[in-house]
Amino acid sequence: MSRFVRLFRSKTGSVSDPREVLRPLWHKIVELSRNPVLYRYDGVADTVEGRFDMITVILAVVVLRLERDRVLAREAALLTELFVEDMDGQLRESGVGDVVVGKQIGKLVAVLGGRLGALREARASRDRAALEAVLARNVTLLEGRGPEALAARMQAFDDQVAALDSKKLLEGGISRTHTVRRAVAVQVTTTGKAGDHSVFARQGRRWQGVQSTRRPRHWPA
Repeated sequence: MSRFVRLFRSKTGSVSDPREVLRPLWHKIVELSRNPVLYRYDGVADTVEGRFDMITVILAVVVLRLERDRVLAREAALLTELFVEDMDGQLRESGVGDVVVGKQIGKLVAVLGGRLGALREARASRDRAALEAVLARNVTLLEGRGPEALAARMQAFDDQVAALDSKKLLEGGISRTHTVRRAVAVQVTTTGKAGDHSVFARQGRRWQGVQSTRRPRHWPA
């Protein structure tokens, strides 16, 4: 058991659900993915698809940070379980049946896994163009918008998370400095169609929203 999980043990020495340690961090990830600046300035489509894409991208950045700290490998897996739990709840609330839910969750996990792999490679290359290419393929963008502004913001977010103390990260203590204010001013001139890589676009848009089933007190509108 990680030393961080031990910090949250009850007086009896047990943890009812070790994922609860990660819930504040999960809430923060959802909050950051709903940040209006992503949709107002960075070209992300403010749709179900776009919001899901941003949850998976921000979650992937955090999971990769946890993976780089060997003692937090278990926490990375637990955080992914919270993602699955939340998506499962959303699908059921939208009326999807038990049989279909399992198949849909499998597809969502595959999407997350693919984005984790792509972002891991882009980060290892230390090439902004590689990051832009990953985001262009995996984030639903507005018509005529390129990934440059979003890539700049995600690079700043990755730098922030990488420098963050592990305990503070697990507590969800990610500052909104790099996500509320524009990371850089980018003049976007790229043309082209919005990305079509969202799993929901391919699944007939059955899912009706992106939000945590256990919402934090200051849930964004």
